[in-house]
Amino acid sequence: MSKPEASQQQNKESEDPQCPICKFIEAGPCKEQHQVWVACRESSTAAGKDYVDECNDQFKAFLQCTLNNSDYYEPFLSMLSLGEDE
Repeated sequence: MSKPEASQQQNKESEDPQCPICKFIEAGPCKEQHQVWVACRESSTAAGKDYVDECNDQFKAFLQCTLNNSDYYEPFLSMLSLGEDE
């Protein structure tokens, strides 16, 4: 597989809703907020828009949900360095 093909495959896998991180996130209480953000990101990208700007509110809602449910999302928040300091 060439480098561009490998890169495209890796990007496809990282956006796959069955990726391990997505499975973990969606098994918790913020499944709906995550799905709304992912849908916004995908539709914005498909429309050629900047999903960071377009989906800011959806991402904030998802992130707030993870913070409100930090008991479940602690590994995810730690990965993002947003969890409580030890």
